[in-house]
Amino acid sequence: GHSRTDPAKYRDPAEVEAWLKRDPLLLYRAELSAAELLTEADAEQMTIEARSVVKAAADHAAAAPWPSPNEDFMARTFVQ
Repeated sequence: GHSRTDPAKYRDPAEVEAWLKRDPLLLYRAELSAAELLTEADAEQMTIEARSVVKAAADHAAAAPWPSPNEDFMARTFVQ
């Protein structure tokens, strides 16, 4: 789906499954694991850390004030 609220009922489940099997993140994770360059524990820790960074960014964005309609949005600093 296009968002968390879109159940994507219009997509064929077989098509979704085929594309999930081509997920580059999962494929690379499997390659690193097969080459013994990444343990499952390390991969899980990286996932936890990445989700934490994304959540912090989303929380920061949600807490930010809406810009004034007259404000030059290109001059505004979004990331601190």
